[in-house]
Amino acid sequence: CTTPELCTPSVFDKVIRVSKHATNSGCQFVVYMISLLSDDDNLPNAPALSDDLCIVAFVANKSPLVQNAIKSEKSEHSDPLLSLNGKIQKNGWTLIWIDEDSSFMNEDAYALLKLSPHTFFAPEVVKAMFIEANKIGAMSTAAILSMLKYADTRYMPEKEWWKPLPDGTKQQIVYPAEPARRSILFAPAFNFAPDFNPHMTSVTSVATVIAEKKGIKPSPSQLLQNKFYDHASHLVRSQELRSVYASDEEIEKIFPTQWIDSKWIVHELKLEESRQLRCEWYSEQAFWKNSDMEDLSFAFVLAKRRVIGQHGFPTPIREREEFTPLLVEPATQEDMVLGLATAKHATDQEGYQLYIRFAGEK
Repeated sequence: CTTPELCTPSVFDKVIRVSKHATNSGCQFVVYMISLLSDDDNLPNAPALSDDLCIVAFVANKSPLVQNAIKSEKSEHSDPLLSLNGKIQKNGWTLIWIDEDSSFMNEDAYALLKLSPHTFFAPEVVKAMFIEANKIGAMSTAAILSMLKYADTRYMPEKEWWKPLPDGTKQQIVYPAEPARRSILFAPAFNFAPDFNPHMTSVTSVATVIAEKKGIKPSPSQLLQNKFYDHASHLVRSQELRSVYASDEEIEKIFPTQWIDSKWIVHELKLEESRQLRCEWYSEQAFWKNSDMEDLSFAFVLAKRRVIGQHGFPTPIREREEFTPLLVEPATQEDMVLGLATAKHATDQEGYQLYIRFAGEK
């Protein structure tokens, strides 16, 4: 919650202590999945363990998966559901079970664990990576560890490369120096068809493409959400919601969305800037209650942040990667109005510039 006084009970409240205990064994990183169907009887194989990695799965306690796991332990405890929670493994996953399955769970609760998981893991955990259950098999352990451990980038000096051309000559390509960057959130960019430009069409059109690719039938709430976002886009283009110090070149008279595919998300758990972004995303998603369309809520949150000057526009990094900078406002409102100051990159205590990172499709 952005404001603790507004927090409400959740089905996950009873397992927060369990999940923190399951990840307090010196883990800097956590990989987690959510599989809350009451008829689940198996899980995909987990990534291989390493000393600084914990791997957990949130599952329904009434599922055959949990019931069979408890029977195999032959516990003599009077309440094995309570005593064994967070202590049993299945296919490499530490199982953490909750009292409800997803068919009875409201969308707010499911989105909370996916989008804002910082309260569920031990204080030592630096980054947590959510992966959709049906995507785990397509990701190697090496790739998962790389995304967790190298979500941040070190300073890179200028690099020169000579690209071979078909005629036998070479073309000089110079990559400029890059600053050290810290990712407050890291996720893949949505992979649209080459002939589809999401920035030159309506939000409704983009949302329709995403829903079709995910096999989702738009609900009345989603159609209303699309309509509201299209209206917000119109207000930005008409300059009614433009930042007082954003130039035409910065906004380009479009609603500055950027689309992710939330099949996996690397959350940074230590920075306040990361928490604020997660809370805004979760609040937007919880308001509309459109499960599996978190990509749509994120696009609006980021666009809104850009319009008010909290984020700049994406910077392509070498190949296939984009970083969207977090900005800090000019010193005074007067400077903003007079155009005497521009927003600067936000940094952490180590001097790393703060960004949202988008991975390109390989």
